[in-house]
Amino acid sequence: MTTPFRKLLSRVVSTALLMTGSCFGAVTLSLSPAAIQFSANAGSTTPLSATVTVAVTGLTSSTPCCDLVLAYVSIVPTPYFSVSPSQAQVTADGAPLVFTVTVRPPVGVGVYQNDIRFASTGPYPISPPDPLHVTIAINPVVDKQSLSFNAVAGGAAPATQTLHVTSGAYATTVLASASSDSTWLAVTPSSSSILTPGDVVVSATPGSLAAGTYTGTVTVASTGLVPTSVKIPATLTLTAAPTLSASPLSLVFSSTTEGNCPPQPVNIASTSPASGVAWSATIDVPGPGWVTISPSSGVTPGVLYVSCNATWLAFGTYSWSLTISSPGVRSITVNVALKALGPGLAVLSAASGDKRLAPGMIASVYGLSIAKSYAVSSPPLPTTLAGSSVALTDSSGATRLAPLFFVSPNQINILIPEDVAIGPGMATVNSATGPVAVSQVQIDAVAPGLFVEGSDATAPVAALAARYFSDGSSVPVDVFHCDTTACTTTPIDLTVPGTVYLSLYATGVRHASALSDVYCKIGSTVVPVQYAGAQGDFPGLDQVNIQLPASLAGAGEQSVILIIAGIGSKAGRISFK
Repeated sequence: MTTPFRKLLSRVVSTALLMTGSCFGAVTLSLSPAAIQFSANAGSTTPLSATVTVAVTGLTSSTPCCDLVLAYVSIVPTPYFSVSPSQAQVTADGAPLVFTVTVRPPVGVGVYQNDIRFASTGPYPISPPDPLHVTIAINPVVDKQSLSFNAVAGGAAPATQTLHVTSGAYATTVLASASSDSTWLAVTPSSSSILTPGDVVVSATPGSLAAGTYTGTVTVASTGLVPTSVKIPATLTLTAAPTLSASPLSLVFSSTTEGNCPPQPVNIASTSPASGVAWSATIDVPGPGWVTISPSSGVTPGVLYVSCNATWLAFGTYSWSLTISSPGVRSITVNVALKALGPGLAVLSAASGDKRLAPGMIASVYGLSIAKSYAVSSPPLPTTLAGSSVALTDSSGATRLAPLFFVSPNQINILIPEDVAIGPGMATVNSATGPVAVSQVQIDAVAPGLFVEGSDATAPVAALAARYFSDGSSVPVDVFHCDTTACTTTPIDLTVPGTVYLSLYATGVRHASALSDVYCKIGSTVVPVQYAGAQGDFPGLDQVNIQLPASLAGAGEQSVILIIAGIGSKAGRISFK
């Protein structure tokens, strides 16, 4: 690539030293500088200029005739080179001569080298100076003058950056290379040539480098006979990684009987800097909705809340890991433990479905998969049936096994022990292998519940009635009747001779402090109670006897409720002609 230019410049200007006079001593010429170097980007059309000074030595003031002229006697025009002025006169005082060398950049990428010679002509030649070396480098063009990478020490590598390389009007091939302290800098491709225009991808890999500033250089060089290159400085700045902290580092939940856990907070903070560090949180829970976090991302300082729903979890203790992380920052693990009380367990009055329980009453335990099979018992009631049992722990801390009427996968009917203490307690369903589910319970002295013949609001009360006559005889009176679909009330006739007594069947009644505390209300009529206590034949079954007043004749269908010490039962239905 240098050959054409060298040929042109080899036919350079020759200068002549013209002397008028004949009184010269040993006069010499010398150049400063001895070489001129030019550099331009490919495609540039801007001329480049530099000056060269020719010093004249050997003239003396005693020389009477020293009129010398340094001039070009031969100039070959080229498109790249020119020198001005075209001639210079050597004066008697030996003042230096100044020339301007101008080069218009060649088109092709590469390094062009040539010599310029100054010579004298005439009858009194002067020894010529050493040649002036002229070099011009035409460089590839890179679209960036520097590269800067930023990352967190110990974190992810920064994004790569691209250098776009061109070479003006003519395509050429270049090679890219990288050098750096600690070998963090690399280029792609690193060994094969790139035809311009083309791209060089530069990457920074901090690895295990500590926080600090690191430097390197990307070199893009042409592949000609005399190559030229462009050096792009690169800087990698690694900042110290921030640290995350969380408080507390462990959470323990105990699910309620409904399976829900009140949310608990986790405070998230950072150092270096103390704020603005982005974080995200995940938890390795296999089941959907068992443990939830909100929000799942944010910036420091911040708070996330952890809550749980153990409705479908079997009884037991479960543990998970909550991970709080940030790019380039060491993550934090918060241990989460959940003590599940079992899948949706509830202990309710068998008569009313209320949560209020009482000693000696019949209750139903509801849940999912709380027993393995179906089984029914008869008095005396067992405390274990088909491998299942129900333990009641009362407010005194005493634990008793409840007698069992019936077990099934979703329901167990139990008798609340007579000697259970009043107050809050815990019911635990056990299988042969251990606890299955747990529920909180509330034990009161009384919990009146009327049995009804059905499940909706129109169900008649479970009761027997008889009409007694003055001679001591009696006849049964129908209170309800049932067909294949439902039970409905049978109107009671209070207009015919005789007195009608009604026996209501209930539970949770027997521990009323006094008969005067027990009321029966039919519609808006309060009816005196003659007996309220254990039925006597069936465990946990209570009986309430009342005399139906003649004033209810013609009242039609009415509601029936029991009230004991201000606590009312669920209503049943009864009707009158």
